[in-house]
Amino acid sequence: MSEIRIWVHVLEWGIAQNSELPSDVANYSKDDFNILKNTLQQCIPFIKFYDLTSKEFHNKILPYKRIFPKEMYKDLLIFYLDQSESNNKSSDDSDSRITREINLRTVDLKIITYQHIELISIN
Repeated sequence: MSEIRIWVHVLEWGIAQNSELPSDVANYSKDDFNILKNTLQQCIPFIKFYDLTSKEFHNKILPYKRIFPKEMYKDLLIFYLDQSESNNKSSDDSDSRITREINLRTVDLKIITYQHIELISIN
């Protein structure tokens, strides 16, 4: 499964957990973004955002920029804006950066198991 499909499924799951969220992200308030951020905060580090295309980043990540940790979003933005860096950056670099942000002992999910987390982080 592609990384963008994983992100879309995780995002849809997070929205489904909060039925009060508007269906259109353009109508989200600051509180709506915070609700979604709190729901997805333990899932976000497992998505390999550096494996997306620029178009996927623009269409599927930018609208939700408020739910990302500031430093992570800044790094992603720099990565997608600086084409020379994206050509030189290996997948291993992004994996190690994301892995450093993850502390599996803090993950407390009821629907996604550790096996799911490992599958998402490996693929």
